[in-house]
Amino acid sequence: MIALGKYNTLTIIEKTDNGLILGDNSDNKILLPTVYSPKNTKIGNSIDVFIYHDNDGKKIATTQEPKIQLYQFA
Repeated sequence: MIALGKYNTLTIIEKTDNGLILGDNSDNKILLPTVYSPKNTKIGNSIDVFIYHDNDGKKIATTQEPKIQLYQFA
């Protein structure tokens, strides 16, 4: 299960024009936009990403480090 507001280790499933499609063991999928995608990634590799809601309320992944995670104080 992909946990919102936390880091997740996900597998690269496919590359698209919009970025990388990542997945977990439960067949959940999420987009890592191209601007946050590391170079030299290959399908099948694992990557650590932070999951959050975008402006439209959809779950999205990023490789940027958040200032705070879920259930933490800053």
